[in-house]
Amino acid sequence: MVIFHGGAVKDGFLVEAAFPVAHAVDAGEVYTRTLEAAPALITFHHGAHRSIRESVLKIYDYLDKHAWTTSLFRREIYRVLDPAHPEENVTEVQAILHEWIACWPKSRTGPGCGGPRAGDAGIESITPASSFDDYTAWIKGAIERWMR
Repeated sequence: MVIFHGGAVKDGFLVEAAFPVAHAVDAGEVYTRTLEAAPALITFHHGAHRSIRESVLKIYDYLDKHAWTTSLFRREIYRVLDPAHPEENVTEVQAILHEWIACWPKSRTGPGCGGPRAGDAGIESITPASSFDDYTAWIKGAIERWMR
């Protein structure tokens, strides 16, 4: 597995190589940590890694069309990795989504505030297939409801 930390450096990449293990390891520069559970938009790339950019761009194109935001982390999980036959490779590409709704203010106090999480009204109407316009209209409405 590889974890890309987007936006973490001005030039180049900050990348972590990862390997699943059965128990904790601490050997100086090699150590274990548990990856946090996170919502992600996922696709599978089949074939050599020299063309993986095409699969990554498909994810970001979808995110853009639907006004989703990412946490700037991307993971590549190598389900099948065969250096002798790269055409057989299968890589799970994960764009980790930003959990902005979890950061939404929990409540407002005072008259007309609508109670806990008033801004959440109608969130169930937003799905992965929602359009950019639907998504941004809901965000605008949620901010207006929260500000009341």
